[in-house]
Amino acid sequence: MTLGICCSTNCFSYVVIDDSRDPPRMVKKETLSVPQAGPQGLVWMRKEVQEITANHKVKRLAYKRCETIRRPKDQRTWLEAVMMEAAYSTGVQDIRGFLKKQIAKSVGFGGKARYVAGLLKGTPFASEMGTDFEEPILVALAMMRA
Repeated sequence: MTLGICCSTNCFSYVVIDDSRDPPRMVKKETLSVPQAGPQGLVWMRKEVQEITANHKVKRLAYKRCETIRRPKDQRTWLEAVMMEAAYSTGVQDIRGFLKKQIAKSVGFGGKARYVAGLLKGTPFASEMGTDFEEPILVALAMMRA
């Protein structure tokens, strides 16, 4: 299973994709709000990621990195760091972050990176274009093809 995640400052969206099937299929998707900022939110994030990775037997985790023009995002950076540690501590060894241009390169998208979501057209994931799950799906697909 591959877990794709995109964090923001106060929530995260994730998808779990069964990559053993052809074509791959989504088995879970969810957006969760971080209940509190600061240390309490980080503890909550760690617990959530550990539960997701354990419950779905995740082997690979991909996350959407903050684009350079949007930095700094301290809370998002903290959430991403805790997410990586939590997954690693539950046995996920393959963890990678992707910018849009890296997603485009991994999946062989020839257009401008900002339009990489267009590759979801005509796939089982097409209905997720423009939703909170678009980027988690894209990073998961990039991870599966990297």
